[in-house]
Amino acid sequence: MAALAVEEIPEPRVTTIEGLINLIDEVANYIFAFVLAIAVIFLLIAGFNFMTAAGDETKIKKARDFLTWALVGIAIAVGTKGLIAIIKNFLIG
Repeated sequence: MAALAVEEIPEPRVTTIEGLINLIDEVANYIFAFVLAIAVIFLLIAGFNFMTAAGDETKIKKARDFLTWALVGIAIAVGTKGLIAIIKNFLIG
């Protein structure tokens, strides 16, 4: 019975430097998509706060803060994506 429970050990996904770079690229793509989704949500919240502020300075400040952090998030995501592309190009050629 114990022999039936033994499974084959899977081959490791990363065996070369190219495999490692591709794995990092895959993970970066998922993180990039997640950060962009969060940034879009922040942009929608900022737009909603701007539309419903009706001259209320605290709501306008809150909307500006959401807008600022959404743009910072997008800039960091794009910069990171570009940095990974540069490193990938440098290592692989």
